[in-house]
Amino acid sequence: MIEPPLDGSSLAGAVVREAPRTAHVLLWGAAILFIVALLMKMIGVGLMEFEGPMGGNLYLIRTLLTLVMSGLFVSGIVIMNPSRRQLTAKLSSQSSAWTVVMLSAFFALVLALDPGTYIDWAYEDGLVETMSATFSIMASLVFVLIFIELWRARARPRSVYLGGAAAMALLLFAVGMEEISWMQRVLSVDTPAALAANLQGEINLHNFDTLIMNIVFYTVAFLLLILVPFLDDQTSLFKKAGPVRFFIPGLTVLLISSISVFYNYKLWDTLFLQLWLFVTMFILAYYAVYARGSFRLLIMALMASGIATQLLFFNQGHNFGLYWLGSEYREFFIPIGFLIYSLELLRRARWLRQN
Repeated sequence: MIEPPLDGSSLAGAVVREAPRTAHVLLWGAAILFIVALLMKMIGVGLMEFEGPMGGNLYLIRTLLTLVMSGLFVSGIVIMNPSRRQLTAKLSSQSSAWTVVMLSAFFALVLALDPGTYIDWAYEDGLVETMSATFSIMASLVFVLIFIELWRARARPRSVYLGGAAAMALLLFAVGMEEISWMQRVLSVDTPAALAANLQGEINLHNFDTLIMNIVFYTVAFLLLILVPFLDDQTSLFKKAGPVRFFIPGLTVLLISSISVFYNYKLWDTLFLQLWLFVTMFILAYYAVYARGSFRLLIMALMASGIATQLLFFNQGHNFGLYWLGSEYREFFIPIGFLIYSLELLRRARWLRQN
């Protein structure tokens, strides 16, 4: 079967890259620093504490290690293959990326000028939670359409195409419904005794261990929506992945999803969330250097909005007293990334059916 076109084009001009040996040194250096950061757990620097930012000297040392390892990792990736041009994917929808940037800037403005409203929007059944659930369920429904299109296209191997679409539909539906406790309050349903012991005492599973579940969700979102499209753009890692390539997001998804990593306060000192933040910042910085025209302007605006948001959280977070506030807004932007991702795949699925 002919592969559907993936969004991508060469950046103007070839760039001479350093030898792959340098890339190996950088990547091994990043791996060693990551191991060191993990081992710091043994000397009292935990991995998943609810701490304020800059919690102490050891946290600052580990934060510096995380920053350096992120830079080494991204640098190693972009010089891994000296025979390739620098690539940058065409945006499938630059307008949607600009919309998310402006939405992020609007939230930052509300946070700066009216923190009370910002907090109110994040409460249970508030604007942010309701919309994040809505976006997740919308993305789930789009994956149902993708499943139908792939079925009609007789895509082979069917188990990969159909299984991937079905899994994403079910996962995003569950995420959206968990966010609103499976509409328990809307339907006035009593909490079963087996679920009453979770953090909210409601019909949901993720609140039995909110921290672990959130970090798992954030990690999956980072790997799929940010890291995978970057690796696909800069390396040949997925070039022979067969039908799996169908599910690799484009750069639009990377940009839209990247804004979510800037919403940290009480979880700032969590190693993996720091790592996702710093890696994303280096990825965006790389594209800002090599991009051209409106694409560069978009990335610069995205970075400015994201960094401003993170600094506002650092400056005002001690006034919130709510450890979950950043998480709610992060969980608002991640489903938007999944929704744009699903729409990209729907276009690819229709192309497969027509060809």
